[in-house]
Amino acid sequence: MSFLSLSAALCTILATGWLVLGLIPRRHTGTLPLEPLGLSFGAGSFVLSFALFLLAYFRIPLSPLTVFLLVVGLLGVLASIKRVWRGFSFSPARLQNLKRWIETLGDLSWFEWTCVATVAVFAALIALDSVSQPLLGFDSRAIWGMKAKVLFQEKGIYGEDFFDASRLHAHQRYPLLLPLLESFVCSFLGGISERLMKLLFPAFYVSLILVFYATMRHRFSRSYALLGATVLAGLPVFSAFSNGGAASGYADLPLAYFVFVHAVSLHRFLESKQVTDLAISLLFGLAAVFTKNEGLALCGIALVCFGGVRLMTSRWTLKEWLPLLLATALAAIILFPWFQYRSQLPLIDENYWTLLKPSHLLAGLDRVPFILKAFLKEYLLKVHLWNVLGVMLVAALVLSPVKSLKGPHIYFLALPLLYSALLLGIFMTTDWRVEEQIPVALSRLVMQTIPLLMLWLFHQFHEANLTPPGWTKTPSS
Repeated sequence: MSFLSLSAALCTILATGWLVLGLIPRRHTGTLPLEPLGLSFGAGSFVLSFALFLLAYFRIPLSPLTVFLLVVGLLGVLASIKRVWRGFSFSPARLQNLKRWIETLGDLSWFEWTCVATVAVFAALIALDSVSQPLLGFDSRAIWGMKAKVLFQEKGIYGEDFFDASRLHAHQRYPLLLPLLESFVCSFLGGISERLMKLLFPAFYVSLILVFYATMRHRFSRSYALLGATVLAGLPVFSAFSNGGAASGYADLPLAYFVFVHAVSLHRFLESKQVTDLAISLLFGLAAVFTKNEGLALCGIALVCFGGVRLMTSRWTLKEWLPLLLATALAAIILFPWFQYRSQLPLIDENYWTLLKPSHLLAGLDRVPFILKAFLKEYLLKVHLWNVLGVMLVAALVLSPVKSLKGPHIYFLALPLLYSALLLGIFMTTDWRVEEQIPVALSRLVMQTIPLLMLWLFHQFHEANLTPPGWTKTPSS
């Protein structure tokens, strides 16, 4: 019965996301239906969790009845809007595309089937690992799990557990997407089950792999895209890392997923200027900000990279910049209730934005050698977390140093580099001893931009002619 309830919760999240994406003008893609499927879980996660937050924000108790009415009402409204606006008709052309896509599965080579089977095995093992034990990692218990239990038991966000600083729990000002999502699952289960609510994270993992494959498939052959997805799926930091991996209950993998979709969609908007790409970027940018504090910084860096690449390639008129400006303003309006509520919570952790001052940075210059060495060790020596990633990075930079800094795909490298520069500044100014903080935090912080870095690597290998001749973009299939 518990697994049926869990399945209902996960399917509700997926259906919500599918309906939300159905309101966005369709993008023509040969990856049907993998890309919409990979996007739906993330879209549904944000829409449902933020809807729950708004109910709690306006002091409506998050009781099982309220959650049930929210689900019924939300799905009903979304389905009605879709029917009136876009209709539910399944056109012969779309049916033919789906049929053609299914037929291509029979054409998979032994290499492609091996990639598919490998990813499936990783996903199954991660799901089994998730249900094999309760929340054990510190962050998964002290931040996300504890907040989820408070939300489920108190049915609101204005209790003493959030506002009384003496009731200490870590990072009281952290966003609430994951705790709300975990409490949403518990509402379906009728009680708290750490093992079952952890299955949210394998779902994020699978969604990330699907979107990564679909993103590569827009440019490269099926074999190359499957290889990229398999390498990403097999990174031990995702599949086996107890303090941040897909089975751990940490927020870093969901954040990496949201940031990846946000940044890739923003980059696609740079080329296409289609409202579809901007809308998806906006939706997943909101999700990233509502997942973890680092999400706001990463979305800001993505906008900086977008502007930089845009100015390097060609100039846009104010009219062309207007949609992006309007989307940014809309994001601020949507998130205003969260930031207004957040400003009332006790500040018991470091405020990194106030620490990043010139005087503090100058005082922390003596930490720079240790921090830079830590970054090098992270990528090159931690094979148990990053597998062959360090070797791939060195190969890409050494074999084609000039092309590493050319082409529109530099966007996918610029974002991790700028984020690393921000982390450098934070480690220079933190009150913590970096010798103690970096070993605990750096791997999880790096994880948040790894999918983007992997995407750059596979683009770079292609640009440097390091891939087999046939592994270029082919007609949609």
